[in-house]
This record gives sequence, structure tokens and C-alpha cells, in this order.
Amino acid sequence: RNGAEGSELCFGCVNSSKYTGDLQWFPVDLQDTFGIAYYWNIATAGLTYNGTPLAGGEYSLLVDTGTTLIFVPSDNAEALYSQIPGSTPAPELGKGYFKFPCNSTVSSVAFRFGNADFAIHPSDFNVGAHPSDPSSCIGAVLSVPNGSNAVAGDAFLKNWYSVYDYDEMRVGFAPANH
Repeated sequence: RNGAEGSELCFGCVNSSKYTGDLQWFPVDLQDTFGIAYYWNIATAGLTYNGTPLAGGEYSLLVDTGTTLIFVPSDNAEALYSQIPGSTPAPELGKGYFKFPCNSTVSSVAFRFGNADFAIHPSDFNVGAHPSDPSSCIGAVLSVPNGSNAVAGDAFLKNWYSVYDYDEMRVGFAPANH
């Protein structure tokens, strides 16, 4: 975040100096891939806003370091943006985009895994000003049709130290040190 240095890719190791607390582990969800681990996907109860679960949750989420933004089922995305006054779809930017007033205070947006919420930092939720409407900002959470793959990209991952454990088929998260 903000040009900070210190990212690393570490095969076969975990660098505890890069995070605080303990890793929380979540099993790879093989339900949507016919028992085969095609992706690093984990079950989520969907997005929360200020700790309150939003409609359209309960889906398998691909955790993908090669994706920039966050893609969730349309019901979950619409429920999220309904909590931010003045938010509207922004189809002029492409399918699934939303915009919101830049002067809005966006509270805690998080994914719920198990019983814990894993937040997206507000500066990572705000992608930047709309190119033709500088008073509107673009949200990092986009909608995809219900039933499509949901993906958590860098807008989520840069907040969390993540570990991908192939032997145990699980993904671990802990708060990243910035």
C-alpha cells in the first residue's frame, strides 16, 4: 500500500516478520470443482458491512494474487453498495462496476470466513476518481452474475499475509505488517 516495499514470494516457508498474530486457516473448498483443487478457493459467508452480513453471501471465493480487484455475486455486491449512500452502478466503466460519492465515509467492508471478518482497507476499497465524474469514486468490489466465480484479488490480499498450503489444502490469513 502506498508504494511500501517489503513484499515477497516465499516458497516452502512462512515469514512471521511480515504479519501480526496467528494465521487463521481455511480449507480449500472442493465442492464447486468436483473434488479437484483447480483453484485456491475457500468458502465464505460473503461480504459484511460494519460487521453485519450482507444478502447474497455463502459462496466459494477464489483467492487470486493475479487479479487486481474483487468480484462477488451481484446480489452480494448490490447489498454492499446499498449501504453506501449515493452509490450507483457504473456500466460506462464496464460490467459490474459501481461508483459512490468520493466524500462518502465507507465503513468496514470485509469478507467473512468462518466466524471472523477480514477487512479491506478503505484506501484499497476506493480505486480512484471516476474519469468523467471526479466527485464520484470507483469501488474495488465488482459484481458478477450469481453463480459465476467470485474472486478476491489484490484489493483484498494486500491487507493480509496469505499462505497457500498445498499439503493440507488450505489457505491461511493474518494481518499484514505495512
